[in-house]
Amino acid sequence: MIVYKKIGLTYQQDQEKSEDFIRKNFSGLENPAINAKLVYDSKKDDFSITQAKTGEIFDRENLSRELEARLASLNRSPIELIKIIDLPKVTEDKNNKAKIRAKEIAALTPIQLEYNDSTWPIEKAELIGWLDFIPVAQKDQTMDIVISEISVQNFLTELAPSVNRETVNANLALNDGKVVAFALSQNGRKLKIQESAKKISQDILARQKEVSLIIEETKPEITTDTIDTLGLTSLIGQGVSDFAGSPKNRTHNIGVGAARFNGVLIEPGQDFSFNEILGEVSAKEGYLPELVIKGNKTIPEYGGGICQISTTLFRAAINSGLKITERYPHAFPVKYYNPQGFDATIYPPHPDLRFINDTPNNILIQSKIIGTKITFELYGTKDDREIKVNGPIILESNPDGSMKTILYQEIWRNGELERKDTFRSNYKSPALYPVQRNPLE
Repeated sequence: MIVYKKIGLTYQQDQEKSEDFIRKNFSGLENPAINAKLVYDSKKDDFSITQAKTGEIFDRENLSRELEARLASLNRSPIELIKIIDLPKVTEDKNNKAKIRAKEIAALTPIQLEYNDSTWPIEKAELIGWLDFIPVAQKDQTMDIVISEISVQNFLTELAPSVNRETVNANLALNDGKVVAFALSQNGRKLKIQESAKKISQDILARQKEVSLIIEETKPEITTDTIDTLGLTSLIGQGVSDFAGSPKNRTHNIGVGAARFNGVLIEPGQDFSFNEILGEVSAKEGYLPELVIKGNKTIPEYGGGICQISTTLFRAAINSGLKITERYPHAFPVKYYNPQGFDATIYPPHPDLRFINDTPNNILIQSKIIGTKITFELYGTKDDREIKVNGPIILESNPDGSMKTILYQEIWRNGELERKDTFRSNYKSPALYPVQRNPLE
């Protein structure tokens, strides 16, 4: 025996989608009411109130009822859209107070945005463009005045470049054997756009003519007062390389990449990673396409030439007597890295150049480029280690350009050898890595 059971249809009307349907399909057939609003006449230097207008719109409540009835009975008959009078929410006859208030706010100009000793004036035309007029309550048809935070944020976004500045570490140099700052440090600052826009809106409505911007300050790690406390008392070593003959893009990339390392502080015992400090290498970071060794080809990629930086920093670390924990030579001898055997290739995330700060205090990295020479200087605290660098020594050099070299770093204390590290380089022939300007070849 078959038993039939009646089950009620469960449904729910989506009012937002219904409204969106009407707006998309029938908006041209409606004539909504127009609210009265305040407008500024620059010739008269006064506000006037535009006239409100009554309109006609479709009766949403009737449409909702009819739709509910059709769904309940599964009736597909057409629904007639009925128009009703649409009354304005704001009328001109009750808003003299809003007009007076708008004039009072406009009269505050020029309003001064302030930070320390700097000021930025807001003139009347700018301020009036920030004013919005919104209905307060439907029952009394009045309007209120607000400051558009979006408009203020747009203004502050354009202002920000003249306010913001990067944090600058003190640059160090040796003077009579003592480390001194030859360029003073500078605090960084960043305009907090959203927070400042909210404050500006509140302060102007409270009739304030001077408004302090909200700015975040950042202090540099290296200041003229922290050189001694950080243990930056000596130049412990430096590395130099020459990139003469480099193409324009390669020279550009070297400058962009070297700046990433200038002012980096390495704490005692810290394992330094070149790739971690380097970060992303892309057009967004300011790099240009140039040749790199990749696989069995030499092809253009963003950041070509960065190995000039890693090579120079490797030399500085070797000459400073630091413990190298990861270093790889290039696939073939590159003319920019003479003497051959004293280079270090990198390609994020691997291979990397890594070394440990095994000195008793912090180490500060400083980079500088003069002409076609790049120099890395490592400042820190000298201990009793004696550093001997032997090489690089060419063990084998072949007509096809391939070669083998060896480099020794020795650390001596009190006349005894404490550590000896060997760095071998086995370079293949450059002919095995043909240049392909089009990486898809």
